[in-house]
Amino acid sequence: MPTFKQVEDTLSHDMDIVQNFLKRWRLRLLRNKTISSAFHVRNHQVNKQLKICVDQQQIIKYEPTPKCLGINMDRSLTFKYHIEQLKCKVSATLAEEKSLSHWLSDWLAQNGEHLTEVLEFLL
Repeated sequence: MPTFKQVEDTLSHDMDIVQNFLKRWRLRLLRNKTISSAFHVRNHQVNKQLKICVDQQQIIKYEPTPKCLGINMDRSLTFKYHIEQLKCKVSATLAEEKSLSHWLSDWLAQNGEHLTEVLEFLL
């Protein structure tokens, strides 16, 4: 099984190959959007961050829960982080809809007669 140092060296070398390809085609790597992450079963090294270099100078940012195709992945690939994020998003949306429905029902209670008159006039 390879060590983290071997993995870092291999990935840094591969990033140099990618960088050379991009230069040849006049493209560039968006370093602020390029991230690294590690999924492994070595629990005693759970917080180990990979140090992957591009052009022997800049280290690629480490992200413990990367988002790929809209799915947040966690280290153990259980998707707990993704589910928690979805719960928060759904809760916020439901709270918005609930407050909107209360506002609409209050508005209709106060202005329902005028709305009926306007609809009758338009139709």
